[in-house]
Amino acid sequence: MPSLNLFGFGEAPPPSGPESAELKHAMLEQAESRIFQFRVLLWKWILWRRFDREAFRQKLRERSTYRCFANSKEMWRSIGWVDRDPNDPARWLFGVAGFGIWLIGASIMRHELFHAIQDLATGLFNKPRSGLMGTVRGFMAEISAHLCGGPLFATLALGPALVLFLMVYYGISVLYEAVGL
Repeated sequence: MPSLNLFGFGEAPPPSGPESAELKHAMLEQAESRIFQFRVLLWKWILWRRFDREAFRQKLRERSTYRCFANSKEMWRSIGWVDRDPNDPARWLFGVAGFGIWLIGASIMRHELFHAIQDLATGLFNKPRSGLMGTVRGFMAEISAHLCGGPLFATLALGPALVLFLMVYYGISVLYEAVGL
């Protein structure tokens, strides 16, 4: 999702470099990997989501654009990017830095592919991203993309997020008990 940059502050720009046949090939390969398909199946079962696998494959092959980042500043603002293509909103636009790096590249690609699945299943990219509900929706989308998408980033990103969540949960429970509800 492009709403937050790599560190969670500010807008991340869409990739504006040239189209990349190599990125397209790598993304399609990751989408077909057994581990990714298994994670999507678990997500579907756990959340009781409807998911049309063939529509997903078709959109990846025929109605998606795969671009490089134009420069290092653009790349470092997001590392991985997927959303509606600004030039053609019926298409998805993907950008992944370092997609050829073993383990890391696959993790980033799967994370972005999972956001595309969220969009196909729930219309995520059409929903408001501002306000409290937009922030909560974005946070939950990122958590599930880290869990179901890239396992490497799940470890790196969810560690601090889990600690923060537990601190907030503990604070609310203490207040809840203090008020006597």
